[in-house]
Amino acid sequence: MVPFTVLIPTLNRCGTLAHTLESCVVQQDENFRVVVSDNHSTDETRAVVESFQRRDPRVSYIRPPQQLSMSRNFEFLLEQVEDGFVMFLGSDDGMLPGAMGRARELLSKYPDALALHGAPSGIYFYPEISTDDAGLMYLRTTPLEELRSSHEWLALVAQCKQNVTQLPMPYVLSWIHHSVCQKIKAGSNRFIHSPIPDLFLGIAVAAQTSHYVSVCPGFTIGGISAGSNGTGTTHPKGDRSLEKTFKAQNEIPFHPKVGYTRSVPVLVGECMLQAAEAGLLPQGIEVAWDRIIARAWHQFRTEPWSESELQDNLKTLQFLASHVGGSDILKGATGPSSAHELVERFPFLLENNDGEWELVADTRALRLAGIHEAGCLAEALSTAAVRGANLGPSPTPKEISDWVMLEQGKQAATLRRQIKAAKQESGRRATERNRVKSQLAAAREKQEHLRKKLA
Repeated sequence: MVPFTVLIPTLNRCGTLAHTLESCVVQQDENFRVVVSDNHSTDETRAVVESFQRRDPRVSYIRPPQQLSMSRNFEFLLEQVEDGFVMFLGSDDGMLPGAMGRARELLSKYPDALALHGAPSGIYFYPEISTDDAGLMYLRTTPLEELRSSHEWLALVAQCKQNVTQLPMPYVLSWIHHSVCQKIKAGSNRFIHSPIPDLFLGIAVAAQTSHYVSVCPGFTIGGISAGSNGTGTTHPKGDRSLEKTFKAQNEIPFHPKVGYTRSVPVLVGECMLQAAEAGLLPQGIEVAWDRIIARAWHQFRTEPWSESELQDNLKTLQFLASHVGGSDILKGATGPSSAHELVERFPFLLENNDGEWELVADTRALRLAGIHEAGCLAEALSTAAVRGANLGPSPTPKEISDWVMLEQGKQAATLRRQIKAAKQESGRRATERNRVKSQLAAAREKQEHLRKKLA
């Protein structure tokens, strides 16, 4: 059988790493293995991995000669694989219990597939994080199985019409055949050309494949913990010490047209530029910088950033616009109603490129031990959603419990959508009122000017 390898780059995350590894060793597959690259941790990371090695010989521990940047550590891990499919997991993410069964089944149906993509179907916010989502689990439960054109979806992402997570990203979402990674390296002398390895690899894989299979439920559940690098660098309430560490360790410069940014859409554009200059992008892929800048600024204006960071974020967008165009989008960007005015100019900002979450479950009362238990719950709720309201004549207590949580989660998701729509409508009306007030003030000023002139 074709081997499948999970690659886990980690640094001082032993607490969450244990649960990530637990979600891996429960996979019933002989040709499955896990490789952890410890980037010179100072906590108990090595001891945690060695405890799992004693339980399961499929787990391996490696350590680079010296501490590496995030991108270099990803590349170091890729060098350890010689064949089969690979996927990266963060040390707070987890495999779903049925992940390998689904992967094998898909590969039997699509034997020539080089990328098996799990559409973003679940995310778990650890209860200790400082955001409003602490303890919540978001799920999509509608089944999906489709063959996608890699270049068509890559073009949609470049146009800011789809989220980059809809591409075959080998980080958390997708199994990628190692031959694709080797093709990327052969064509550009290395695997990764950006400081943001997860986004870059998703773009590069899409650029170097013709099709990929996309399914829901997928293979993993993403975890957002206090130590998540993504949260630390792109979230208004993130741990900025993680951002400082990322900058200090980074060895690959950001593209000179972009520079450092806290906006994911802009980071996607940065990776597109790097991939293009490495000769990896196919012809005809054009980046819609106007849409990217508009979406980034709308994100910054509608999220709870501090005033100082908001101004920093604006400066990064102004720098970007000076190089790629779009400075007009940022005119009047500091006004109190600028976010609503931006939506009127760019209605696409109300679109959710990932689609709406179908279920929001509050897991705090369950006191989940970690991402493995969160993944088990996610799989159970997805199964309950497919089964629907038909519990059968003699449902078990667990089936009843899952069904109740499923229905509550659906109601919570619906309520959140309604609140979001109400806020958008309120903002639209506020913008309209401000416009009318401005028009009335201008009319009064003109009238006063005429009165004085006639007098």
